[in-house]
Amino acid sequence: MTGLDNALVRYREYNNDNLEDIIRQFLTDNDVKAKDLRFNFFLDRQIYNYLRWASLKTGKAKAKILRELVQDSNFFVLKKSTIVSVDLVKNTW
Repeated sequence: MTGLDNALVRYREYNNDNLEDIIRQFLTDNDVKAKDLRFNFFLDRQIYNYLRWASLKTGKAKAKILRELVQDSNFFVLKKSTIVSVDLVKNTW
């Protein structure tokens, strides 16, 4: 198939011999556990202003800054789907 260039659309030819494999691969590729998730929340004005400033200063998206802050901190430790400890640090901006 030509003329369609979109990462969200996949073209596969199938027959009785490969149909099961194609379906299995589709389900594996689209498993929610394998995908990034979207999460929305509200910020107060001070945090939003900081994120906007940091985004302009670093050239990074606000979401990327938040991801890095969470990943780089000891905000949470998970063990077998249970929160074991929480270490909150109050930042002053």
